[in-house]
Amino acid sequence: MTQLLALDMPRNELEELNKACDLMAELVAGGYRATGRPFYNHLIGVASLTALETRDVKLISAALLHSSYEFGRFRGWLLPPMLNKRRKIVARYVGEETEQIVHSYQMADWRALLDPQKLPALSETERNLILLKLADMLEDFMEERGPIATHKNALWPFIKMDDPAAYIIGISTGIGAEKIASGFREVSTRSPQRIIERNRDRTYFHTPLRSVLPYFIKSTLQRRRT
Repeated sequence: MTQLLALDMPRNELEELNKACDLMAELVAGGYRATGRPFYNHLIGVASLTALETRDVKLISAALLHSSYEFGRFRGWLLPPMLNKRRKIVARYVGEETEQIVHSYQMADWRALLDPQKLPALSETERNLILLKLADMLEDFMEERGPIATHKNALWPFIKMDDPAAYIIGISTGIGAEKIASGFREVSTRSPQRIIERNRDRTYFHTPLRSVLPYFIKSTLQRRRT
């Protein structure tokens, strides 16, 4: 929030971001990254990196919620996802325009979008999605070069390339995200510290028994009926 105040954002936009923060905190409560770092730290980091490149409040709000449909603990989160109901919940909090960005991010074909040859023909909406993805990848990359080693790879779409960081820097420059590009350049020169090894590759949750028990009761009853 201090970063956004420095941008002299109007009060109504700060209130809009605050609503996104409230929803984000509710959806990822108890969530941790593969490193053991609280999940909300990552989401705030992605929003902060996004805010380096844009003052679009809806895009920054979407950055806070970009993983909501994959990891958010909506009501009934252990049961098969019902995306339309979740979309209505998010839209009720942050508005339909911001929700549409979050949904488009979830459904994006990143291998197709992150193609340097296609950059000149991209729409503004597609460029904004790429900006969110680059902020997400840079935040992952910064965490990956830290002291806790996991089995996750921040640059996974391009891991088979000789120099995936250079490829991503080219994409960043191609959409005019020079600060993101500079971040990738700086982090790529760091040697991973690798002080602690953790056998995880994705986000996980510490779940209270009261949340899990109804799921097990229902699944047990289903097995008995069959």
